[in-house]
Amino acid sequence: MSNTSVDSVVLPVTVIRGLNDRVYEKRKMAALEVERIVRELVSKNDIKQVKKVIDILVNNFVLSQNPNAKKGGLIGVAAAAIALGKDIGLFVSEIVPPVLKSFIDVDCRVRYFGCESMYNIAKVGRASMLLFFKEIFDGVSKLICDPDTHVKNGAELLDRLIKDIVTESNIFDVDLFVKLVRERIYTNNDNVRQYLVSWIQLLSSVPDIELVSHLPMLLDGLFVILGDQKDEIRAMTQQVLNDFLMEINRKNSTTNFKAMISVLLGHSQSSNPSTQLIALIWILRFLELDGANLTSYSAGILNSVLPCLAEQQNKTDIFETAVRTKEKLLALLTETPGTLNSMDITDMLSVLLAHVVPSSSYKDSNGREYVSPSQISVTTKICVLQWIRSLHSHVPMKMEHDKIFPAVIRTVSDPHDGVVVLSIQLLSAMCMQNTDQDKANFENFLRSLLAKFKNDEKLLDRRCSFIIQTLCAHVDSEKVITDFFSRFFMPTAGTAIDMNQRIQVYLFCQ
Repeated sequence: MSNTSVDSVVLPVTVIRGLNDRVYEKRKMAALEVERIVRELVSKNDIKQVKKVIDILVNNFVLSQNPNAKKGGLIGVAAAAIALGKDIGLFVSEIVPPVLKSFIDVDCRVRYFGCESMYNIAKVGRASMLLFFKEIFDGVSKLICDPDTHVKNGAELLDRLIKDIVTESNIFDVDLFVKLVRERIYTNNDNVRQYLVSWIQLLSSVPDIELVSHLPMLLDGLFVILGDQKDEIRAMTQQVLNDFLMEINRKNSTTNFKAMISVLLGHSQSSNPSTQLIALIWILRFLELDGANLTSYSAGILNSVLPCLAEQQNKTDIFETAVRTKEKLLALLTETPGTLNSMDITDMLSVLLAHVVPSSSYKDSNGREYVSPSQISVTTKICVLQWIRSLHSHVPMKMEHDKIFPAVIRTVSDPHDGVVVLSIQLLSAMCMQNTDQDKANFENFLRSLLAKFKNDEKLLDRRCSFIIQTLCAHVDSEKVITDFFSRFFMPTAGTAIDMNQRIQVYLFCQ
């Protein structure tokens, strides 16, 4: 007996012909007949015969090489699913995989009918469809990028239904979902980005689904998407991040802050102002919630915050957030007993010095090089000098004088008075412990200062008086005068004699 003869025993010849027809209306009529037949078999509890019907629809139609047969089969299995009703769970493993294959068919009409078929199956199957969530999620993520508008619209409709099913289910696999998103989150496709963010947004709003603990796996990708060119996608992503931060505020005891701080530090240096600001806001909030456990990231935080202090005029939100962040960090380091004593501040000093001396570079303990820009704002320089002075006042024995002195001495000739005053205050403080090292440091300081005056006549003309006045205000004037004369004023000729005479005048005026 031929296959057609066998098939006609289960399904009438008219139905088989109708499902193969080129005309949609005829395929639709045949599908309605399939629904009637299956419904009747279900009423008789003839599951064996139902399975035969589904096998024919799948193997002879859905998996056929004939486009019309495929389309007829997709309508037919959906009709069978509707007829099965609550019993569809018995056959979902036979129905869903073949329909999924239609999602990648070369014929756009087959792909469209695949979406429609899966939608109708899912309407009946509900929670049983979650057995194939991975495959459906993957399939829809491709169909929403389809060049055919009808297919794309069909995929979006199916996506909304699957979201409804997930939100009403209590067996959703969050770990699987995070893995699926993680695999796709670095895509450059706007449609996929929006698709992923919409899913994250949905699940983060479901009370029974705890997504915030998985945030370390998603945070970097979300910040990448935050830089998308489309306003709608940026707005969606920003809202998702805002929602997560609110959730962290409520559940901070279970949040893995350390797993996310490095991500935030990276994006806080973004060239996109919106991304940079949001990253800084998160860093500040993390310090407020769990700062005591984040002090080991102080160097990275400073490296992110210090450049933002130059934005006082152009990007006030970024500037203000940066100010609050560096103030909070300093408070954590200096107001908690023992914090600085237990820390290695080498990396912090490297970062600070790289932001006070233009066109310089300093390496941290891991060999990472921090290169300073060619221009550094006055606000940044002042902040750095204040930080170094504060560190010196709390842990003077940890200060690396050989590294700090040459850098700070260069700032003594800065054109801004505030920078000069802070530089001299810091250098003076580092020379006032009366140890042999401090005396040598002070001697080196004066020698370097004289060298600057000797090599820069404009500095001598314009700033010598101010620098010496400031120095005498923070170091005993008699000591300054004595050291200058006893150690450095040697008989010389030419301009050197003129320089000595002018400095002597400034000194005698003190």
